[in-house]
Amino acid sequence: MSRTDRYRGCTNRIRCKNGEAREIRWSNSKWSEADGGQQFILAIGIDVSDLEEATQRAVRAERLAAIGETVAALAHESRNAIQRIKAAAEVLAINIRGNVDSEEELSVVQRAASDLSTLLESVRAFAAPIHAKMECADLREIWRRSWDDLKCKRSGRDVLLVENVTSCLREVKVDVCRMEQLFRNLFLNALEASDGPVRIEIDCECNEEMVCLKVIDDGPGLSAEQSAHLFEPFYTTKPTGTGLGMPICQRIAEAHGGTIAAGNHSNGTEVAICVPRVKAAVLVS
Repeated sequence: MSRTDRYRGCTNRIRCKNGEAREIRWSNSKWSEADGGQQFILAIGIDVSDLEEATQRAVRAERLAAIGETVAALAHESRNAIQRIKAAAEVLAINIRGNVDSEEELSVVQRAASDLSTLLESVRAFAAPIHAKMECADLREIWRRSWDDLKCKRSGRDVLLVENVTSCLREVKVDVCRMEQLFRNLFLNALEASDGPVRIEIDCECNEEMVCLKVIDDGPGLSAEQSAHLFEPFYTTKPTGTGLGMPICQRIAEAHGGTIAAGNHSNGTEVAICVPRVKAAVLVS
């Protein structure tokens, strides 16, 4: 037999029996018998998933570094201006007291200044490196505090949090403040996804090495576009959103040496988070 041609570099995604997606790079060779009769194709696939993931992390880190430098300079130049706006607005509020129309317009200016300040701080926090401060904690206590933090968002609504954690080894070494932020973002997304009643479930599956959580809501689920761009910075479908909630969750999970993924569930959206039970902090830049 003799080889007549070779093709390299074709990469595609396959799904394993356990549902995990892997990137496979193929090298195909065309062979034929010496007499020119029957021909064959020999295909060799190499799993390059880790290489693809490392490349994506490097690109994301480079992008975040550029964002961080830009935002740091912007925040420095803008902070003083925003403070001057707020100070002037406070003085003006005294001078126009009793003028209802003017007070309403001034309120709009004050909210705009506050929103701008919040946006700058959110972007700065997102772009800054994460230095996780690890300590042993009960995850159930963490997500319950995050749930309590959203009382004002839940007020007057038909909202239910269901915990399916009877067999869960909940104690894990994490950065408590960061994990509270992660759960707040996930709960807030679920609450804002629907105007009607909301049911959120937390499923926990653990072993001695990993803690895997699923946060499931009964909202409208994710569109194909949302699924593709969910973890991209500044992508949002909300009128007033910054598009940083899920990217921040991703960075927090990675800072713990873990992973986060999102997809549609039979009744809405499912976000899966896996973190090691005991792991040193990972610097995410």
